[in-house]
Amino acid sequence: MSLNLNDLLSVLNLKEKNHSQIETILFEYGTLTQKLQNVEAQSFYFMNGLENHKLRRLELKKEWEIIASDINTVSIGELIFSLNDMNNQLAILNAKKKPRTVDFIHRASVRSKIAYIEELLTIKRRVKEVFEIDYYLKNDEEIKHILGI
Repeated sequence: MSLNLNDLLSVLNLKEKNHSQIETILFEYGTLTQKLQNVEAQSFYFMNGLENHKLRRLELKKEWEIIASDINTVSIGELIFSLNDMNNQLAILNAKKKPRTVDFIHRASVRSKIAYIEELLTIKRRVKEVFEIDYYLKNDEEIKHILGI
């Protein structure tokens, strides 16, 4: 049985995503928070995995804190410099005449980093500072502002 490159990228979770990372984190964190506040109304299966849901919520909060830290501590100029550097790396990878499987994986990784930096730039242009995730759950207008809705 041969392994298709697209299958490999799927397994390594290097395919492009439909939603931004910050949007996904906000949505999943908000959903879990709402469910955890009203545990009695949840399904039997949710109740059995209650500890895992609490851990997942903490993981999402940590991911948010990393993104917020990246946005709050890095200037737009530094992000643009990093973006140009990643684009140069991608150009070098794309110029290879006979890319190997490792090159395809590296290319997907660089594209993922480019998407992350572009997302940081987009958010940095919208807001001066990113606050804790719970702040955005309490303020609908702030969610719309950070997501550009």
